[in-house]
Amino acid sequence: MSLFAHIRTRWYRVPLLTRLIGAVALTVLLAASVRTLLLMQEIKASVDVRLAEEVNIIRQAMPPVLIEYLIRGDYSSIKPMLQNQVDASTNLTSIRWQNHHSKLVVSDTATPSVPVDQAPEWFRQYPGFTQSEFLIPLELGGVSYGSLMLAFDLKRVFYPGWRFVINQMRAVGLVIVLVAVMTLLLFRGTLRGMRDLQIAAHDFQYGRLDVRMAPGDSAEISDLADSFNVMAQKISDLIQRLHTEKELAEVTLSSIGDAVITTDAQARVTFLNQVASYLTGYLMQEALGKPLNEIFHVVNEATRERVDTPVDVALREGRVVKLSDHSVLISRHGDVFNIEDTAAPIRLPDGSLAGCVLVFHDVSEKHRLLSKVQWQAGHDALTGLPNRTLLTDRFEQAIAAARRHHRLLGVCLVDLDAFKPVNDRYGHAIGDALLIEVSNRLRIAMRAEDTVARLGGDEFVLILNGVGDEEEVHSAVQRILHAISAPYSLESMTINISACIGVTLFPVDNSDADTLMRHADQAMYQAKQIGSNRYQMFDVSLHQETRAGHKTLERIRSAMLQGELCLHYQPKVNLRSGQVVGLEALIRWQHPQDGLVMPPDFLPLIEQSELIIEIGEWVIDQTLLQIEQWTKQGQSLPVSVNIAAPHFQNDNFFDRLNELLAQHLTVSPCLLEIEIVESVALGDVTQMSKLIATCQGLGVTFSLDDFGTGYSSLNYLRRLPVDTLKIDQSFVRDMLNDEDDLALVEAVISMARLFAREVIAEGVETADHGVLLMRLGCDIAQGFGIAHPMPAAEVVAWVQQYRPEPQWKLWSDLKWDLSDLPLLVAQHDHLGWVKNVLRAVEHTYMPINDSHHVDHHHCNFSYWCKGQGKENYGHLSEFNAIEDVHIKVHQLGADIIQLCESGNIEQARTLCADLLDMKAQIFMRINALQNAVAKVQKKSTLSV
Repeated sequence: MSLFAHIRTRWYRVPLLTRLIGAVALTVLLAASVRTLLLMQEIKASVDVRLAEEVNIIRQAMPPVLIEYLIRGDYSSIKPMLQNQVDASTNLTSIRWQNHHSKLVVSDTATPSVPVDQAPEWFRQYPGFTQSEFLIPLELGGVSYGSLMLAFDLKRVFYPGWRFVINQMRAVGLVIVLVAVMTLLLFRGTLRGMRDLQIAAHDFQYGRLDVRMAPGDSAEISDLADSFNVMAQKISDLIQRLHTEKELAEVTLSSIGDAVITTDAQARVTFLNQVASYLTGYLMQEALGKPLNEIFHVVNEATRERVDTPVDVALREGRVVKLSDHSVLISRHGDVFNIEDTAAPIRLPDGSLAGCVLVFHDVSEKHRLLSKVQWQAGHDALTGLPNRTLLTDRFEQAIAAARRHHRLLGVCLVDLDAFKPVNDRYGHAIGDALLIEVSNRLRIAMRAEDTVARLGGDEFVLILNGVGDEEEVHSAVQRILHAISAPYSLESMTINISACIGVTLFPVDNSDADTLMRHADQAMYQAKQIGSNRYQMFDVSLHQETRAGHKTLERIRSAMLQGELCLHYQPKVNLRSGQVVGLEALIRWQHPQDGLVMPPDFLPLIEQSELIIEIGEWVIDQTLLQIEQWTKQGQSLPVSVNIAAPHFQNDNFFDRLNELLAQHLTVSPCLLEIEIVESVALGDVTQMSKLIATCQGLGVTFSLDDFGTGYSSLNYLRRLPVDTLKIDQSFVRDMLNDEDDLALVEAVISMARLFAREVIAEGVETADHGVLLMRLGCDIAQGFGIAHPMPAAEVVAWVQQYRPEPQWKLWSDLKWDLSDLPLLVAQHDHLGWVKNVLRAVEHTYMPINDSHHVDHHHCNFSYWCKGQGKENYGHLSEFNAIEDVHIKVHQLGADIIQLCESGNIEQARTLCADLLDMKAQIFMRINALQNAVAKVQKKSTLSV
């Protein structure tokens, strides 16, 4: 609370008369204070004027006479003259004359005519400083005769003003006293009337409803008394009426058949009628004031655990509340009643909560009848077993219990074998009797906690609760099959029958009740397909795999329809000419959550489904559309598309390809190349060859993708009329390090030449790959060393700015001899060694510590130098210049490795800069050797 609010509160607690007199007195004091301040300013001004007048009188009268005395040297007359002046003045206390040689002081010797001590010092000082001494110089004709100093007593000067202020303060005090007396006399009657009103209100508050006020001494108090008397009478009448209505309400509530209990806002009992007293066991006088929970004991019908009463909820949430289902009331004497009740909050007119009313009645008989009807509704009329309705409820409870206790739940679907022939042969009565006997055997074979239900006909459901392990389920099902298959004696006839059972286990099969039933049904039909009198377990993993596959197919189909699939394009270039000769269209999935998904992550899932055909046609259509757009931009770029074997082997592949080409008439079919894998011809090479030739008749071309990884053979290649062979990237990527891969690449290129096929290499990752491919006779290539696959929007800009590797141009007009290939391989091996050393330093571990990394005599490059290199190029000075640099590189690398092993990583990193310089030197010398070899070959070619 703020200071102002606190003062205001305290002020209102002061009696009215005191506040009124205080306010008037404060007003008078404020006015008097202002008047006094103004008066003191006037007194100060008057004093200043009077002092100035006295000084002027003395200044005009005394100097001439005094100077004359001084000139004559009549000093004896000066003092009497000054004394007479002091005595003649009321306020002047002294006059002092002095010059350079003499001084004379005259003081007031007369008795003060006024009591100067009654004018206090503060009164003189408060108006401000007033001069009390004045200097009068004595000069004549430019000659100084000294000066007079006049001293005045300011207390005497201010005393008349002080007396005036004192008189004014006395007058103010008298006014305040008179105002207080007049106010007291004026309000005495009013205050007495208000005091009488206060007493009457207090008596009325504490139950004296007949109290009334007498008329007052004033009209106001009389009106106030009349108003109070009228109000008191109305309240008395209202209370009387409320008492009457309360008695009537209590009689009414006691007369109705429902039990009624009312409470206050704290849930304490304020009333209960006779019916409520009977049901709870508490009398009215016993229950009043007690918490409702003490007399209204409501529990769960099944668990007997206490539940919240509707009153608690109604008071807490301020709304009408009904008792929860499956709740019963237990009386004081232990009697149990099924009740239906409603609790509603009681609110005052201002909306505040006053309490709650609880209305309930006994519905035990209704519950007994309802239970009977529910039993009939939930049980099979023939066998007495639970039917589908009751089974649903027990199934949900069993699943909840299994989940809560972490136990297995066995769900079995039983179907009798050949039950219809029994009905047809012996009649429905025997059939019904057989079903009853089967039901009895199932009850006996099952545990008490298990459930046996009849779905209808000859189908039964078994729920095995709280199973320890799967072996226990197997034992139970075998026991049930044995019980069912035992002979039946019905009306002197022996009937043999068996059953098949499908079983699934929860939570191994973590599904809902309906799905578990469906899975058990599927397992039962699998058992019947095998034979009779057997059971089958549901295979969850197989089902999940199948279901996941279906979901994946639908998600990918949705991605295609929603525009999430897209094509990226990887350029193909001619290594010798440096021209971009085409592109390969590669599918991507722009997943909303997972980002860009690559083909291996989703295409294998759909290759054996019809969806692969839809996606293949989509790829062809999108490619033709993109070729059309590039053609409009002035770029005529052939594009190859990958077609899966199931799609190409489809009966209407040619017809659909023709239709797609017809939808893009502005696109030349020769710009479309279809890539297929070798497996497309596994079924019928002749048929596939005809199909390829037919499609080629439309103008499209064909290439055989990943050649060498499948079922390649000379006969296969001879009969399949493809235009181009694509060397698999797994061979190209490692051919610089692996002699077998190099031999395979060379073999594929030779086969392509033999059968007059074009050849293209995938997996070109470095400039050395391109040089080696050109030397082997393969001029067309693609790979990350040229360009990564890119969106269609980036292709044209990339083509326009593409510049081939300078190394390729060096060898573009030469055909290499195979004996020169080890030179390039050795160069690549040495550069790889340097990269390994740098990588070891960067990652602070040393995976390279064997001899071929630390000793230049044992590295692959050294072997080449001493062997093929020296044999082929030893006569060239460029070759001899390599050895010394190579030795220095290994020595520096050995130092770096030693530093890493000893933990001096920072020093090792410092030496790495020198290693890079040495690498550049040996690289330049190897390039010089290659140039020298090229020149030798060029001369040899020209001489031929």
